[in-house]
Amino acid sequence: FGVSLEITAFDISSNMATAAEQHGNKILNLEKYEGKGHKIRVMNEDFVGSVMSRSEDGAQSEHFGKYDAVIINSCFGNFFSQEDVMTAAALCLELDGTICVTHPLGIEFPNKQHEEDPETVPNAHPNIIEFREMIRYHALTPGEFIDSLDVLDKDKKVVNRQFYFACAYRVPHRALKEVIRLRGAVASGYGRGGKKLGVPTANLPESLFSNALEEVEAGVYFGWAVIEDATEKKKGRNKQHKAVVNVGYSPTFEGKENKEKIVEAHLIVDDDVIRAPKDFYNETMRLELIGSIRPEMKFPNFPRLMKAIKSDIQMATDALELQPFGALRADPFLVDAAKRVNNTIVLGEDPWVGKDGGDATASWEFEPITDAIMKTSLSRWVL
Repeated sequence: FGVSLEITAFDISSNMATAAEQHGNKILNLEKYEGKGHKIRVMNEDFVGSVMSRSEDGAQSEHFGKYDAVIINSCFGNFFSQEDVMTAAALCLELDGTICVTHPLGIEFPNKQHEEDPETVPNAHPNIIEFREMIRYHALTPGEFIDSLDVLDKDKKVVNRQFYFACAYRVPHRALKEVIRLRGAVASGYGRGGKKLGVPTANLPESLFSNALEEVEAGVYFGWAVIEDATEKKKGRNKQHKAVVNVGYSPTFEGKENKEKIVEAHLIVDDDVIRAPKDFYNETMRLELIGSIRPEMKFPNFPRLMKAIKSDIQMATDALELQPFGALRADPFLVDAAKRVNNTIVLGEDPWVGKDGGDATASWEFEPITDAIMKTSLSRWVL
């Protein structure tokens, strides 16, 4: 069909990798494939480790976002962590790319191997419900699932054969297993977002939230933000705003990286609502992170960084229109930013303090996303 294939295969056995490469090149030398531009490369490496590795300067591996398909054939049960396989697949797939888990003998054969020899086959192949649960917190959406096929036998009679096929498609975002709630005064930050990049950010002070961020991976997140205002006199306060948030060290600013992991939130609002974060320095912000877009990356130049930031903003904007992300706009943490009785602000109420750390000045908490959704008015339709 005029398509040139570039295939990269992985095998941890050096003998198998060598044999596979020799066989692959033999196929490419066949007359029907010669001159078609097809390429096969076999790497004697672990798939998960190779994809998820980083260079000394923090750059992603060569496989990041490179492939339009990942096929795990007849070996899914042999991986020690199927969770890591899905993470690696999502990292190396292009947007809308496909991961396919297959086995020509169906689900019963590999699962019997798992039962008889769990050291060699530590995991079973998942059924349709288990597969969908497996990809739930990855940047993947479920596709077709097949457990048998009708085929023609040698006598041209239709027979049903066991066959395993489970696929998922790469999407721009993933849900977090736990929502992250942060509350604190907006700090002035480093002045890079607005001045250098034209994307102003509201920063939470690193000194107050360093403990909260220890287990949070550096990356680009999205969620909802509210700027508190007990007087209700300032524009754009006490309302939920879409936000795209970088948590990390800003590695592209070489020599000026953040010493500690910090939170930089860009509120996605019209200029006539809130002109820039400097308008609310020292005001209290509530920030709820509910999804992730990508890991934090070191870009070779600022144009590449700007292109990525614009893409992040669009992806966050789109994601927050979808469920379950849209439903979390009604999280009581955000809705109750300003206590009201008969639509009147009640002054003197005790401020929100997160259950996992901090005080009335700055605090945080983590909660399973399903529990957070259950607190919203749309929970019965979302879960």
